Amino acid sequence: MSQNAMNDAGQQPTVLIVEDDEDLVLLYQLNVKRWNLPVNYRFAHDGYAALSDMSQDPPSFIIADLSMPNIDGFKMLEALGRVGVSIPIVVVTGLANYEVKKLGPLADELIILKKPVDFDFLRKLVMMALGVKPVKDAD
Repeated sequence: MSQNAMNDAGQQPTVLIVEDDEDLVLLYQLNVKRWNLPVNYRFAHDGYAALSDMSQDPPSFIIADLSMPNIDGFKMLEALGRVGVSIPIVVVTGLANYEVKKLGPLADELIILKKPVDFDFLRKLVMMALGVKPVKDAD
């Protein structure tokens, strides 16, 4: 693992995945295991749970859905922006572009991926953002 992949406490980076669909959570779990990256993964079922989780232990990277119960991805991202959080974030959504624009403006620097999730591309984004490489070839 590269030096920049360690956080300030010398621990592996953490990816927080915010997704309310249980089937998609299972797909994420299966795929991140296959990625074989030196990364810890945590899951939150909505924006409220994610914000609570982040207040205890900020992640290194966030993957978030937009359409969720309680606090949705739009409100979660707005809250993060208000407090000046600068964590790399990838948004994964099933919404059409016009729906995203209608429901709320998103920061220009956000990467927005469409569902179904391209897990290989997502893996590359995580690797680039965190400066990590697979522990061994997972293929």
